[in-house]
Amino acid sequence: AGQLDLPGGSRRPVSPLFLFPLLRLRAGSALRGRRGALPGGDPRPHVGRRMPESRRAPAAARLDGRVFPLRRVLLLAAARRAPLRRSLRRSRPWIPPRRANRETGIARARAAPRRRLRLLLRLPPQRPPPEGPPPLRPRSSRRNGLPPRGLPRAPRLSRGPPSTRGAQLPARAASPERNPMIKALDSFRFYAFLAVFLFHVELFDGGYLGVQAFFVLSGFLLTPILVETQRYMSLRRYMANFYGRRMLRIFPLYYLYLLAAGLFVAIAFALGHHHEPALVLFRKQWLWAATYLYDFFYASAAFRETPLLSHFWSLAVEEQFYLVWPLFIWLVPRQRLVGALWFVVLLGPLVRFGIYWAGAHTGLSGWVFYLPQTVYGLPFSHFDAFAVGGLAALATGPQWRRSAYPLALAAGLAGLAAQGIFAEQISWKALGYPPFMCGEWKLVWGYSLLNLAFACILKAVKTNAFLPALFSPAPLQYLGKISYGLYVYHYPVIWLFERAGNGRLPPLLLNALMLAGTIAVSALSYELFEKKFIALKDRWFRKDGGKPRH
Repeated sequence: AGQLDLPGGSRRPVSPLFLFPLLRLRAGSALRGRRGALPGGDPRPHVGRRMPESRRAPAAARLDGRVFPLRRVLLLAAARRAPLRRSLRRSRPWIPPRRANRETGIARARAAPRRRLRLLLRLPPQRPPPEGPPPLRPRSSRRNGLPPRGLPRAPRLSRGPPSTRGAQLPARAASPERNPMIKALDSFRFYAFLAVFLFHVELFDGGYLGVQAFFVLSGFLLTPILVETQRYMSLRRYMANFYGRRMLRIFPLYYLYLLAAGLFVAIAFALGHHHEPALVLFRKQWLWAATYLYDFFYASAAFRETPLLSHFWSLAVEEQFYLVWPLFIWLVPRQRLVGALWFVVLLGPLVRFGIYWAGAHTGLSGWVFYLPQTVYGLPFSHFDAFAVGGLAALATGPQWRRSAYPLALAAGLAGLAAQGIFAEQISWKALGYPPFMCGEWKLVWGYSLLNLAFACILKAVKTNAFLPALFSPAPLQYLGKISYGLYVYHYPVIWLFERAGNGRLPPLLLNALMLAGTIAVSALSYELFEKKFIALKDRWFRKDGGKPRH
């Protein structure tokens, strides 16, 4: 079922059962080697102390096409007489190890009474020690602590939480080609943007819900990445990796746009356009956007809409989610994470109700401009959307492939049923959910239902169970890849075309030109500017913690 790659190019068959438990064993403090015993060729004895990093035998086991670094296993089995102890706390079942047989080189370990595992590790026979003095290491090896030339480096495992140290590293894909399921989610991104675009050109009143879909998608994509990386990274590396990758993706385009818009406004003012409302409001509001606090300004009574900045409130919510979510995933134990996410999901409607009640019955009423918009704009109202996305991403098993689409349909039907019960009339242009969920307390329960529907649709899309023909075309997947630029540029492009058209073009043609112009600007921005920073993500902050490829 698998092979063990030994230094020197030789391979030995290995039992598939040995991989998982044996990675959790390491040599004890009484480890004794002898001349010629280590497969790596280091003949020096090491008595009563831990083996240095550079003197551990580097090797890797291949099982079903995946590569597992085995830094300690060869050293352990080659020493033959070395006592073993666990290196992973809370391991279930506990594996009481035995010494390896000196003649056969087979190490056995007995598992819990209900489950017996036989661990086989076949090693080359021991050779007698070479005559004469031991060979010297190359100078560079002694100076830099590197293994001798001709041998692969032993992979360094980063320190992680005590319960995960020693866990195997995730295999890194040999090809940079994106997963087809991730490409389908790119198409979902474009559909979410298209809904927002139709809302801003006043063709679809429910298009603002595309922002809600973006929130759920962020939790769906980022939660499993954070759960995986915290298993084998220290807290410092974990935080630096996450924030470094996010900053390289978000900040360059964000601040490039603010700089370009600021120059545009300055030139317009120099040309005498002092009374254009959008330009005047940009000068008053740009600092809120530059500090990622625009969502709080959006929820206040001082807010006035400007097409140059008003859509940035959702980007501020996303950034504030990034501040909280990695630490939340790190602090919550893995076995309690699902329960914690459910707690956040159930807390969401209560938070929205509390914000609405506080705005209506306390002194905060003078601070808000329009109470449903305040509930919608504050970041506290949307953390349950990220949690629902995380729950959907962590849900595994074949039953999800069958149930995700029916659950999404059930959530939508439940929403329509609630509309029929509580609403006097349904706004079909907004699918029953008008902007800011005004009326019938929809701002309390409506967002929760839509979050659930979007999460189930995402799960069904990822498992290719939801209308695959709508998510598989390559052009849509490319548009999803540039959806960040589409969202940033679309509102100012709409404003510029409306100013230039000035009623001289048919509405349908004008809307088509707006969409085409947004796509053109976003594609140029992605190819000429954003790609350079995206390439730096894997160069400076790799998802595997900077480990070498295998």
